[in-house]
Amino acid sequence: MNINELSEKNLHDAVQMYKTSVSAYAKFLPNGESSDEEIAQIFLDYESNGDFTYLFYDRGAPVAMATIEKSKAEIRNLFVNFDLIDEFFTTKYLEFIIKQFSAITRVFIWVVSLDTKACEMLEDYGFEYTGEQEYLSKQNNVLKYRYLFKRKK
Repeated sequence: MNINELSEKNLHDAVQMYKTSVSAYAKFLPNGESSDEEIAQIFLDYESNGDFTYLFYDRGAPVAMATIEKSKAEIRNLFVNFDLIDEFFTTKYLEFIIKQFSAITRVFIWVVSLDTKACEMLEDYGFEYTGEQEYLSKQNNVLKYRYLFKRKK
């Protein structure tokens, strides 16, 4: 596994991974489906706000990505191509992400209800559902669930 911080060189990979990951629910997002340029600008805005995006590669192919927002102790984006990875990878992936919050004892993430594999992966790692939820699309009954990881002292 290779881990690279977002750069101009891999921005296209980040955009494509984002589009693939949200394709099942992009139509429910507040802005609908975005162009490649709009998605790229979102990632660049994250970076300019002090967030960090990491891309994870296996055999040269992007297989996962995460955007870390330390100021809010939150994982902003979490994308995994479950067809290309195994359980060992997901454990190492989440360990790396949690290490980015070294001084923070509680880390949060919102997960779209349609992304059951991500929910399962987080729960298997030790994240707990907080009971908080928000509608992504009330009309289509698509929700976001908030999860919390508590670092053991």
